[in-house]
Amino acid sequence: MKIKLLGTSHGFPEKDRFCSCNVITVNGSHYVIDAGVSLFSILLHNGYNCEDVKGIFITHMHGDHASGLVEFVDLMSWGKRCVKPEIFVPTVAGKLAIQMLAEAMDHAREIEMKVYTEGAVFEDENIRVTAFRTGHGEATFGFLVEAEGKKVYFTGDMKKDISDMPEFVYNEKTELIICESAHNCMPKIADKFNNMKTDRIVINHIAPKHSIAEFKEAKPLINKPFDLAFDGMEIEL
Repeated sequence: MKIKLLGTSHGFPEKDRFCSCNVITVNGSHYVIDAGVSLFSILLHNGYNCEDVKGIFITHMHGDHASGLVEFVDLMSWGKRCVKPEIFVPTVAGKLAIQMLAEAMDHAREIEMKVYTEGAVFEDENIRVTAFRTGHGEATFGFLVEAEGKKVYFTGDMKKDISDMPEFVYNEKTELIICESAHNCMPKIADKFNNMKTDRIVINHIAPKHSIAEFKEAKPLINKPFDLAFDGMEIEL
C-alpha cells in the first residue's frame, strides 16, 4: 500500500499546501480520501491515471474537503466518460449539490455517488474502508483503510480534545494514523498520542499560524515516530 498526501493544508490553501487530498494505491488501483483541491487536475499533475481511480471518499462536505469533486464530476460527465469511480459522500444534500452543479454545466450523466454512514463503506479486492463518526459537525467522519494486511486511520476533522478518536486506535494495532491538526493543540493531547497503538503518526491538515509551532513543542513528548505532513509526501507500508 502506497499513500501520497497531495493536499495538507487547513481550511484555506497556502502557497506551499493545497487543501485536503490523499491518494492510496494498491495493486495499481487508486483510492482518494477527500477532494479539497481540483481533483482531476492534481491527480494528472502527480502522474495518476484517472481511469484507475476506483473510489473517492469524502470525510465531510466542507469545501476544503469536498469542493474538488465539482471539477471531477464535470469532467467525467463528458470528456472522461471512461472514468467510473464509486464516490462516497456523507450527506444527501452533498450528493444533490454535486449532481446539480454537473447538471448546471449541461454535462450531467449518471454518476455512481452513494451516501454513507458510520460503519462499513466499501470493499473490493484491494481495500476495505470503514467510517467512524467524529464530533467536528453533524455528518463528519474518519476512515479506517485496510489493505494488504495493514491498517491506516485517516482522522478527518475532529474535536479540539480529540475525544472523538475511535476506541480502536487505543486497543488495536495500526501501522499509521494520519491525524488532523487544524482543530487541536498537539502538546495538550500528547498523552493521547502516546496511548495509540500505532507504529507512526503523521500530522496533517496544517494551520501555519499554530500547527507547526505546536508540532515542534509536542514532538519531544511523543513516544513513537511523529512527522509533519507536506504536499507530495509519500508513505509506503
